[in-house]
Amino acid sequence: MRKPFLSLLITLCFLCASLGALAVEYAPSSVLSQGRWVKIRVAQTGIYKLTFAELQKMGFANPAAVSVYGYGGWPLDEDFRQPYADDLP
Repeated sequence: MRKPFLSLLITLCFLCASLGALAVEYAPSSVLSQGRWVKIRVAQTGIYKLTFAELQKMGFANPAAVSVYGYGGWPLDEDFRQPYADDLP
């Protein structure tokens, strides 16, 4: 009777530890969860400049408060042994 109980207890401990590890992987909230978002597509590679006037044309009342998020134009890493990125940097 003691051996099955001990096995169950050890299994539950490992299960709780693995669930706790999964919870740490994810950000508490995404940078995309708040605010107004605009997706900007570019036709060619290179350096692009977003001017104050262009941001105002896009409908931003305060262009000084605008932030730019992305991966720097590089594809995401496909090496699944690397840490998982669940949000934009």
